[in-house]
Amino acid sequence: MYSNYKVHWKGKAHKDVVWTACRITAKEDFNQAMKEIKKLDSEAYSYLISVDPMQWSRHAFNPMVKSDQLVNNVSEFFNKYIMEARDKPILTIFECIRR
Repeated sequence: MYSNYKVHWKGKAHKDVVWTACRITAKEDFNQAMKEIKKLDSEAYSYLISVDPMQWSRHAFNPMVKSDQLVNNVSEFFNKYIMEARDKPILTIFECIRR
C-alpha cells in the first residue's frame, strides 16, 4: 500500500505518519494518527480512508490471524529465487527449488 502512496506523496514526514498509522494497534490511536495525516495533507488523508484499513493497518487486522506482518519479504524473496524457473515445467521448477 505504501508503494502506491509514495508515488503521490513523498518525503520523510509522509513516510513517518503513514507507517505510524500502519503500526498502531488501538483504534483511538489510529484515529489520532489519521488526524495528523489530514493536517499534513488532506488529499493523502482522502486516499488512505478510501483503502480499507483491514488491508494496511494493524489495529484493523483480524485477531484470528496468527501473523500481523506489514511487509511480505518472504514471498518477495521466494518469487525472486524461482524467477529463472517460472517458465519451466513443474518438475523442473521443483528441482530448482530443491537446489
